[in-house]
Amino acid sequence: MLQHSSHAGDSSPADEPARPQVPGFRVQRWLGSGSSAAVWLVAEESGGREYALKVFNRNAGNARPEADRERLLTEGLRHDHLVQVFRNVETDAGSGLLLEYAAGGSVGSVIAARGPLSVAETVTVLTPIAQALAFLHAGGRTHGDVSPGNVLFTSVGKPLLADFGIGRAVGSHRADDGGTQGFHPPSPRRGDVGQRLEPEADIYALAALGWFMLTGRVPAATAQRPPLNVMVPDVPLPLVELLEAALADGAAQRPEAEEFARRVYRTADPAPVDLSAAVHPSVAPQLLTRRIARDGKKRTAFGAKRRPPRAVKKPDGLRKPQVVRRAAAAATRQGKAALGRVVVVTTSLALAIALAVFAGNLLVGSEAADTVGDPAAQAAAAAVPGEASSAPTGPPTARPLPDDLTRAVTAEDPAAAVAALTWLRTEALRSRDVSLLDDVNVAGSAPMAADTEVISTLASLEHWFSGLAAKAEDVRTVSHTGTSAVVEATISTSPFEQRDAGGGLVLSVTEAKRQPLVLVLERQDGRWLIGEVRDGA
Repeated sequence: MLQHSSHAGDSSPADEPARPQVPGFRVQRWLGSGSSAAVWLVAEESGGREYALKVFNRNAGNARPEADRERLLTEGLRHDHLVQVFRNVETDAGSGLLLEYAAGGSVGSVIAARGPLSVAETVTVLTPIAQALAFLHAGGRTHGDVSPGNVLFTSVGKPLLADFGIGRAVGSHRADDGGTQGFHPPSPRRGDVGQRLEPEADIYALAALGWFMLTGRVPAATAQRPPLNVMVPDVPLPLVELLEAALADGAAQRPEAEEFARRVYRTADPAPVDLSAAVHPSVAPQLLTRRIARDGKKRTAFGAKRRPPRAVKKPDGLRKPQVVRRAAAAATRQGKAALGRVVVVTTSLALAIALAVFAGNLLVGSEAADTVGDPAAQAAAAAVPGEASSAPTGPPTARPLPDDLTRAVTAEDPAAAVAALTWLRTEALRSRDVSLLDDVNVAGSAPMAADTEVISTLASLEHWFSGLAAKAEDVRTVSHTGTSAVVEATISTSPFEQRDAGGGLVLSVTEAKRQPLVLVLERQDGRWLIGEVRDGA
C-alpha cells in the first residue's frame, strides 16, 4: 500500500527520502511513501503540467519490473474514477511511473485531519469507487488494495482509485501479507500458498473503507465488530445492511461491485467531501469543496458563477436516492411524542450474547413489539418489568445477580455458567456498567474489547437500551478439558429500544430473536469467562 499525502502535517520531514533527479521535470515536493516506492509532485519544465511521480525503491532489486508491471496492468484502462497511468521515466533514484496528480489528498489524510465523513460524503466516495471496481472486474482485473491511502481526490473533489501495485488478474495469487491490514478478507487457512485475488475481496475492502469513513476506525472481524448503528446512529439502515453484507466472511454473500454502486447510491443524497483540512496550503486555493464562513455559517464554496462538479456519476437505471428518515427521533427532539413509523433494527452482534442477531434483518415497522404467541419474547420481556414504559427517563441501574444464578457463576459445569454469563453481560449493556464485564469476558479478549466499545459508544452518545433482556437456551457442552471448554447455546433476546439522553426513541427492535452461538470459555479464579464467541449457524 502506498500512502499518498497532500497535507503538510501528514508526514514528518525526517521521513522524507532524498529528492530524485528527473530529466525534463522539476521535483516540487514529496507526497508520501510506501514499502516499495515514494511519490513526488513533479512538473514539466516545459509547459508546467503537474504529475505524481511514483519512484520505486531500487534497493529492493525489482524496481524496473515493478514499474513495468504496474504500467502494463493499467495499460488501456480509462475510467473517470481510476488514476490515469501515463508512462515510465528514469530517475537517479530508480525507475519511476508518471501518474495523474490528485491534489485533494487521500481518504486517509482527510480523516486524519478532520475526522469521519458524513453519510452524504461517504456515498460520494463509495458510489464511484464501486463503479471503478465494476469496470476493473468486468475486464478480468482486481485491484487488491482498496484502502484509505489509495482513494484520492482531485481538487474538485472527484474520488479516484489509485495504486495498482498489488492488482492482478482475477484468480491469481499474492502473498498473505499483501494489501492494507484490515482492508482485505480474513487470512486464508494455514497451509494455503497465498490469497486468491477475486472480485469479492475488493468488495470486502470497499465495505471496510465505508466503515472506516463513517467511524474513523478499521472494522474488526465479524465476530468482534460492534454494530454500526450503535457507533453512528445516523447511518441509514440500507447502508448498514449493505456494508454488513459486503463485510461477510463468506465471499458468496457479498454483492457484486455494480450492485454495490446501485445500492449505496440509493441510501442517501451525495454531498461534496470537505477537503480543506487535509490539503497542502498550496492546493487550498484550487479547492471547489472547501468550507468558508459567511454570515457566521459554514457553507460549501464552489465559486461564484460555477455549479458544483458532480463527483458522483449516477449509476444507470437509478431513481433519486432515498434515505430512511428517523422521524421518531426528530419528533422527540422537538418535544413531540414519537408517533408513526419508526426505525426497527436488528444489529449485527455475532459477537454479542445479549443482542445476537444479524444486520441482514433490517426493516421498517411499527413502534410496538408484538410478542403475542411468542413464549421466548414474553419471557425475555418479563425479565425487565416496567422498563419499556411509554416515557422512560434514563438508563437503568445494575441489579444484583438473581439467587438462582449465583451458584451458576462458579459452577464446575461450563454449560451451567452460560446462563449467568448471559444475564451479567445483558446487565452490563442495560446499565452501561463496563465493570460488570470483568465477570463475563476474559481480559484482553475480542469479546471484552467489543463489549467495552459498545458500552463506551453508548455512554459517549448518552444513549441506552430500554427493555433489553436475554436468556440462554439449548445449552450443550461440546468439549471440556480442565480450564477450557466449548459450549453451544441459543441466545434469545427480547424486543428493545435504543433511547437518547432525554428518553427520545433512536432505534426500536420490535421482534424477539434467537441466535445459535458457540462460546469458547476459560476457567479463571474459580469461574468461567468468555474468551471467544462464534456464529453457531
